[in-house]
Amino acid sequence: MGAREDLIAAFEGRAEAVVTGAVPLVGLFGDGCPEALIAGAGGRAVEVKAPPLGEIAHDPGIARVIEPFMDAFASHFLHRFAAGVFSDYAAILFCRDDVAALAAYQYALEMRRQGMVGPGPRLILWNLAHGTGEALHRFNMAEAERALQELHEALGTQADEDRMQAAMAAESLRQKACATLEVSASSASDNFIFRNAGRWLEPGYHAALLSTFEPSEPTRKPRAALIGTAADTPALHGLCDTLGLAVTDQSPYGRIWPGCHAGPANLPALLRKVAEEPLNIRTNPPARFNAALDAALSDCDLVIASVDSNDDSFGWEIPRLRRSLSVPLVDLGFCPFRPGPDWLSKARTRIEEALQ
Repeated sequence: MGAREDLIAAFEGRAEAVVTGAVPLVGLFGDGCPEALIAGAGGRAVEVKAPPLGEIAHDPGIARVIEPFMDAFASHFLHRFAAGVFSDYAAILFCRDDVAALAAYQYALEMRRQGMVGPGPRLILWNLAHGTGEALHRFNMAEAERALQELHEALGTQADEDRMQAAMAAESLRQKACATLEVSASSASDNFIFRNAGRWLEPGYHAALLSTFEPSEPTRKPRAALIGTAADTPALHGLCDTLGLAVTDQSPYGRIWPGCHAGPANLPALLRKVAEEPLNIRTNPPARFNAALDAALSDCDLVIASVDSNDDSFGWEIPRLRRSLSVPLVDLGFCPFRPGPDWLSKARTRIEEALQ
């Protein structure tokens, strides 16, 4: 297969298509834990939050204990977890500030305690506070050292600085390749798929695949900024493609995930870099997030907002944006977990009205 086909296969296959090799697999639920930290500890990070694009078998016994209003990412993960999808993983880290991760972690622990699932990966909570300041940094260091100790017990390896430096070098290559992807990808949908395929590929290999695309001459199109909550499919991007819009995606899955940026190859500096990422919705104080978001939207002709009915984070920002933006804001409201033709048709109408 060529680079395009490899990237699409990784994106569509997700965690279910990742093959266990010599390096133990460590699942990541949510953004914010540096992949290089897991590599330095002796594991390979694999995203486990986003489920396969097809149907997921639901066990009636598991469904009985999952509230119907639970976040769909958490619900689908628990069914996959109970089905043994991650039985070959050494550990799974749940990023506490992710909307769905904490619930998934708590339910997975309880399902195991009650014997509803068999033995499997060690379940670890990744607890990182966002913001600046020495007290916050000391907390993050203590929590990271706890998580590293749990990874050591799960993997049987010691954290190694050389491995972390090699991982950061690979992340640097990936960062550079992703930086040019917007002009080399043929569409917003391709950009979304090719970038996010890296969640299930090793960083060096991902960078090598991306580097095969030649940058194209930029063309001036109206630019739409996507904001909102996590959507792991490019449905809205495809709609923007058909409307002739360029896309700047500031939502989760829309940017390089926090914690995977290239940076210093030592734990304290790496934690500071992740904690001080201003576009993380949990940034403290919120004014840092607001300022960073406003800057990211400054060159756009249209802002499109879509949230999930289970999300308790981003929707609070929309009233402020409506007051401060000088360009149209299209609020699409709640987006289904897998948007269908009816929702997309209504979204198209709303966006076309804003463009007139």
